[in-house]
Amino acid sequence: MATTKSGQPFDRAVCESLLRRRLFYTPSFEIYGGVSGLYDYGPPGCALQANVVDLWRKHFVLEEDMLEVDTSMLTPHEVLKTSGHVDKFADWMCKDPKTGEIFRADHLVEEVLESRLKGDKEARGQKVVVDEEKDAKRKKKVKETKVVKLDDAVVAEYEEVLAQIDNYDGPELGALIVKYDIKNPTTNGELLPPVSFNLMFQTAIGPSSNLPGYLRPETAQGQFLNFQKLLEFNQQSMPFASACIGKSFRNEISPRSGLLRVREFLMAEIEHFVDPEGGKKHPRFHEVEDVELEFLNREVQLSGSTATTRMSIGKAVSTGLVDNETLGYFLARIYLFLKKIGIDESKIRLRQHMQNEMAHYATDCWDAELFTSYGWIECVGCADRSAYDLSVHKKKTGAPLVVRQTRAEPLRIEEWQVDIDKKKFGPRFKKDSKTVENAIEALTQDMREKLSLDLEKNGKIEIEVDGVGEGKVEIGKDLVQIEKRMRVENVREYTPNVIEPSFGIGRILYCLMEHAYWSRPDDEARGVLSFPPAVAPTKVLLVPLSTHASFQPLIQRLTLKLRRLGVSNRVDDSSASIGKRYSRNDELGTPFGITADFQSVKDNTFTLRDRDTTKQVRASEDEICNAVKSLVDGEETWEDVFKRLPEFTGGGGGEGRSGVGNKISLLDTSRRDAISEVVDIELSRDEDSVTSLGILQCSDQDVVALAGINSSQAEQKQDNNKHLRSFEITYPPRRKAITDLKNGGYGGDDGARVNFGEPKTRALSQVSLFRKQELKSAEGEAYQRILRLSPWKGEDAKRIGAIATGLAPRGELVFFEADAQSVSAPNVLGRVILGPQEEVEDVDIIDTSEDGTFKFAYTDGKEVYLSNISMSSKSNLHVNSIYKVGGGPKSSKIRALRFISPNTLLLLQNYPGRTGCELVVILLSSQMSKWMVSRRRGLHRSMKIGLGLDVCRLSESSSGERQCIIAVSGSDMSIEVLTLESASKGQIGKLQHYTTFTDVHPFSMTRIAFSTFISPALPVTSDVRPQFVKLASVSVGNTVIVHTFPLSPYPTTSKHPRYVLVMPGLSELANTIFSSLVAILVVALGAFFLQAFTEIRGGVPPTLGATNWLSPRLREMLARPYMFENGHPNAQTTIPSLKDIPQVKTSQPLRDLVFSLSQAQKGDSSPTSGQPQEAIVVHDLGTEISAKSTVLSEDGEKHGVDHSKTKRWEDLTDEQRKIWKKKLADAGHWALDEGEVLLRGVLFGELAGFVGQIMA
Repeated sequence: MATTKSGQPFDRAVCESLLRRRLFYTPSFEIYGGVSGLYDYGPPGCALQANVVDLWRKHFVLEEDMLEVDTSMLTPHEVLKTSGHVDKFADWMCKDPKTGEIFRADHLVEEVLESRLKGDKEARGQKVVVDEEKDAKRKKKVKETKVVKLDDAVVAEYEEVLAQIDNYDGPELGALIVKYDIKNPTTNGELLPPVSFNLMFQTAIGPSSNLPGYLRPETAQGQFLNFQKLLEFNQQSMPFASACIGKSFRNEISPRSGLLRVREFLMAEIEHFVDPEGGKKHPRFHEVEDVELEFLNREVQLSGSTATTRMSIGKAVSTGLVDNETLGYFLARIYLFLKKIGIDESKIRLRQHMQNEMAHYATDCWDAELFTSYGWIECVGCADRSAYDLSVHKKKTGAPLVVRQTRAEPLRIEEWQVDIDKKKFGPRFKKDSKTVENAIEALTQDMREKLSLDLEKNGKIEIEVDGVGEGKVEIGKDLVQIEKRMRVENVREYTPNVIEPSFGIGRILYCLMEHAYWSRPDDEARGVLSFPPAVAPTKVLLVPLSTHASFQPLIQRLTLKLRRLGVSNRVDDSSASIGKRYSRNDELGTPFGITADFQSVKDNTFTLRDRDTTKQVRASEDEICNAVKSLVDGEETWEDVFKRLPEFTGGGGGEGRSGVGNKISLLDTSRRDAISEVVDIELSRDEDSVTSLGILQCSDQDVVALAGINSSQAEQKQDNNKHLRSFEITYPPRRKAITDLKNGGYGGDDGARVNFGEPKTRALSQVSLFRKQELKSAEGEAYQRILRLSPWKGEDAKRIGAIATGLAPRGELVFFEADAQSVSAPNVLGRVILGPQEEVEDVDIIDTSEDGTFKFAYTDGKEVYLSNISMSSKSNLHVNSIYKVGGGPKSSKIRALRFISPNTLLLLQNYPGRTGCELVVILLSSQMSKWMVSRRRGLHRSMKIGLGLDVCRLSESSSGERQCIIAVSGSDMSIEVLTLESASKGQIGKLQHYTTFTDVHPFSMTRIAFSTFISPALPVTSDVRPQFVKLASVSVGNTVIVHTFPLSPYPTTSKHPRYVLVMPGLSELANTIFSSLVAILVVALGAFFLQAFTEIRGGVPPTLGATNWLSPRLREMLARPYMFENGHPNAQTTIPSLKDIPQVKTSQPLRDLVFSLSQAQKGDSSPTSGQPQEAIVVHDLGTEISAKSTVLSEDGEKHGVDHSKTKRWEDLTDEQRKIWKKKLADAGHWALDEGEVLLRGVLFGELAGFVGQIMA
């Protein structure tokens, strides 16, 4: 069973969920369904990988003086054919021919046999211990286990096969499948024999696809091919090593286990070239020979065991377990590197490959395996590749991939030498001559000796040459001579051997993340990734306690200084609590946190927090930065820093351990220009800070206060958290006594100033009212978050109190009798138990009668609940939900609530996304289920979040009218003050804005509170002093501001007035009536002027006679008539042709005739009755329109034309008007915008063709 760093059982699902949620890695192409075996790294994953790679470079490339190269990922087919990858880089797979399902052969055999062994144990009645890590390591093929007892010999045989499963090749796996009758586990279908599946991704290089290639399966080949150049760069010095970091690709048959078996991965490979002579010694082996490692050798595995042997690497080399010093040196260096990056050393072992398991190029190979929830995972391979790769590439290409060293003394060597007659050789073999020549040069001494005898006997030799002819070439005696000669060698030429450490960075990363994961005790939901500082994605989190402008220079300066020191950091200035911000970054593995608090603003000191211990130290800016630098560089540990810098523990986060105490202070606010501290109550340094506070009783001599204070951690662990405390604070003596509160006096600003003596304070009681919960919260987090008391109405009035939990597994609201006499054992009146992870956001209480009956309301941020409670009887409280905000993540949140009256409730709601806030007034009824929203008012735009709400209920008139003062504090450090009028019949006025105080505090406000207003005795006399109320506000920066509001009596002349902040205006009904009358008047005036205007323009029949109101000149300027088209169903809709347009011959347009006639009539102001009248007559002559001014009389022959057949415009039918309009417009006598007014009074003759049109 895998365990975490803290010894807890490891939950892989939770860990991998955290890694994906915090974007360490994520499946590639996920929105398209993803592709198995491909993953993307997010920002923290990239940073972690980069830091691991950087440390790898320092540990190997820099310290070992290696030559780093970056080679191509595309590799031609010929290269990998030569290296053996095309033929041998493969896994064995078998296929179900019916379903097409493919299985990796060794995995299938392993899973089937393990399932059978499990069934055998169950049949024998033995306890089956499921190896969850190994079981989860691979994709499940066997769906269920059959309970069948096996023979002991079969069990032993199965166990032996499983111990050697990595040692079988394809034919052997096929034999096992047949022998043990292994079939498709799902369908029970027969499987085809295993076939080799090459793991390389094939591609084509170039547009013509003539050059086949592959995506490289390893980075090694590029290093081998550049060996000669690297040797020259290294000035021919041996031994040396090259290194390469880059992507490689393997087309896995069944990718699984997340990052552990993928198709694209980052590799870091080292090729250490060493002289094979002398036992492959390493000059620095003595530095690591005492490093102890866990070895699992080949012989132990073949015996069926997995027991490891611990010994030093020096002993392992000397005993022959590890073949040579160079291989042993790198095994030790690999182990030290894994430890350095944070791998648990108890989960590292070195396993030797079995013979058939080794790669085709290796003579010996060890894997550094890391234990995870998936079992033992091979993450680093360290192989002795001998001279395989350099030899095969040299043979294939003829390139001199060898080392030449000058000998100290000449070496005489007798050997067979081959002489080639190149003058004849070239013409004989032409283009193949070079290939044949290389094949001859590559002949061994034994082969040369044999061929010399054949040449002597037959006069020719035959050698094998790939790619020439049929693969064999005959060479005659005339082309080649083979003789044995003595050669003096001054230069030694050899092909170096290679020791290759190969790192799978992706696998190492996953193992590192799993080894680093743990969760704090009693807080499994919050994961922690304990990366060492050297590899952590981000080294330091900077946390400003406030968003106030005074913090910005501090954070900017720290950020710049740390970056100049090479320390990566990020700032979290979100609105979340300090604990949540640190918790989020614990999940990201950030090892250190620097907090800028209010003390930092004053003296430029900061706190430094360690992720794993959560301990803190406080020091100056330079000391903190230097400490972080030394921690990240590994020069110091946290224990070193913790010892040399002073420890710090802030208040409010549990019991103090640094001598920083908490206190309750009583302030004198009687003077408007000064606030003075009267009394301090020093609290225990072993207990939590004050989380809630309220005044239970107040008199001329003392104050009794209630407070929420958690007990020490030791007491809490014993379920003895006495969270509700009471204190008595006695005022110091004054030179002038406080005026009796019943007369409304507050001492005032003119009273004699106070000389404070030595005050007296004493603790009265400490009790626990919350029930003991089975589920515990995180250590020291549950506390008394809210304390609320019913309004104070005098010393003899009954009061109740309410307290609510914070950060408890289940929220709880407790009501108790608030009596100073029984404060040591308060009478609990009822409880409300909330659901899991639910908390009371705010609560308020109001009395409904004098007999001890109260009404309370509370909210959890989403709903408002209401109920009644009585001091006379205890009963289970049944609450009713009366109001609920919309659901969903983007809904508003109820921040606070207050009673205006027993039937009126005020809510403070914050809009989603920090977009503003509003006040909501709810009217309640006697029936809990009935309510209605009466008023809503949004607060000023700069207040993005409402933080606090309080209400001051002023005195009530005899008719039940009362004014309330409302104060709301916001995230912009402002306070908005409003007033609200209410009446006894439940009538509520509008929320009226009074004033807004901006930048009240330099830091965020934590609470606002009004003083209690006590009305002076009625009737009022001249002795009554001016009345006022005060509003106090406090901030996280330990600042207190008090605002004073003067009150006025209303009515001012009454002896029984009520007091108000703002003089009431008209009643809402009066306002409504007045507004309605004004609106009616405006509408009437608008209608009147519109009617007059349209009459003047001729748009409507004259009703007002507005045209006559204007002078003739003004009428001509304004009276431009409208033209309203009169429709007819038979109107012509076609466009007339050119021949249809009448040709009008007239000397004067109609509009001119009308104007002339009107001027003449104006000049003749008193026409006689018998005098002929002048008129305008229009005739349709067919081809033209005739418009003339003529004289009308009864005797048409004598005075003018006959007008008996003419009609006035007003007497024409609609159809006739329409035709005349068209004809007049076409002839230019009239325009549409002139309106029909111009045509009134004009006489019109008969229309030419009109009868015909009608008949048609």
